[in-house]
Amino acid sequence: MGHGYASLITAGAARVALPLLAVRSAINPAWREAFAERTLKEGWAATLPLHPVWLHGASMGEITALGPVIRRVATECGEQQLLVTATSKTGRAKAVELVGEQGTALLFPFDHPKYWDLVFERMRPRLVIVSETELWPNFLFALRRRRIPAVLINGRISDYSIRNYRRLKPLLAPALQAFDRVLVQSTIDAERFASLGVDAGRIAVTGSTKYDQQQTEPTEDELMRYAAELGLRREAPCFVAGSVRPGEDVQVLEAYRAALDVVPDLQLVFAPRHPERFDAAAELLQSFGFQFHRRSSGAATESRSVVLLDTLGELRRAYGLASVAFIGASLVDIGGHNPLEPAAYGVPVVAGPYMSTVRDAVQMLRREGAFSEVTDAATLTEVLCSFCRDSHLRARAGAAARRVWLANVGATDRVMTVLLPFLRESRIVEG
Repeated sequence: MGHGYASLITAGAARVALPLLAVRSAINPAWREAFAERTLKEGWAATLPLHPVWLHGASMGEITALGPVIRRVATECGEQQLLVTATSKTGRAKAVELVGEQGTALLFPFDHPKYWDLVFERMRPRLVIVSETELWPNFLFALRRRRIPAVLINGRISDYSIRNYRRLKPLLAPALQAFDRVLVQSTIDAERFASLGVDAGRIAVTGSTKYDQQQTEPTEDELMRYAAELGLRREAPCFVAGSVRPGEDVQVLEAYRAALDVVPDLQLVFAPRHPERFDAAAELLQSFGFQFHRRSSGAATESRSVVLLDTLGELRRAYGLASVAFIGASLVDIGGHNPLEPAAYGVPVVAGPYMSTVRDAVQMLRREGAFSEVTDAATLTEVLCSFCRDSHLRARAGAAARRVWLANVGATDRVMTVLLPFLRESRIVEG
């Protein structure tokens, strides 16, 4: 399928979807502002940098993973402006935090040719850096047509996605030609991008920059102060359940309640994945009879054994308090989340069987004896009790987890080695 036919198909799909999204924004006030920005009615109408380096990621997690690259590019570019976009409001909020005064953070427009025509009438990026699997066909066709340099970093394709992508190869293959380089997380990802038509010479395995975000362990004084903020006792064991999804939340709480019979001083930090689930999570904790502190209410004024982490951007820090960490989206078939976040603190990692989106990290942790797989509340209870009762077992698994994390840092340096020639060719960096 040629570029023209593929573009017609994706444009047609966008024309069908946009009216439906408009109706949703009219009904739901929370969607209204985002819809206006993604259709260029707000935000994009303001003055934009004419020749920015444009970095794009999907949600808060992807933007956070871009953080080390954003900081390095900002340093290399000096006074040049950056543009950072995300497809979610939480992602945009993180982008605002990261880019500071050296650029602009906006929601990514809907993938329709008319929006890209308007965007590129107002500016011409010197370089576009796209993260992970943000493969929007009309956007990529617009870059290719205008010969704007583009690089994909942290590229990955999950087991689930590759099946769909292969069916869409006639559409995706010409769109992927927009990327001058495709920098992927693993050899499996490299093979999958090659199977979609990307020339092997343009693909390189550089790892993921998300592992470069925190390289030093916090001091014990810092951990004690943070535990006090949450109302937790630093000397007592702590179970941190991160990015928990509906369908597994009850199992996690059942496991914690059962573990209390064996480890009565066990504490829990319970972190739902999405903000819209915070109130539901509070109701669920109440239904279990737990007395808990809501982190969104500020610093705790009294000691609590359970903390609802109903804030954004704090989970990574909370993992530093953990004796054991559970990775959410893994007891339900979603694909899991980054297990090396708790591993960075030397914390044993526990997760369900559904970890396909982070398979390489899981394999490395498993090989080193730093990963425990559970299938339900009963097996999670068993693992929790084992780690909490056996400090030597916990220390060995935690040290192994830290070693795996240390072995995976450095992706930002490898990515920047590829990006610097593009930056210099576009005269952003003084050569």
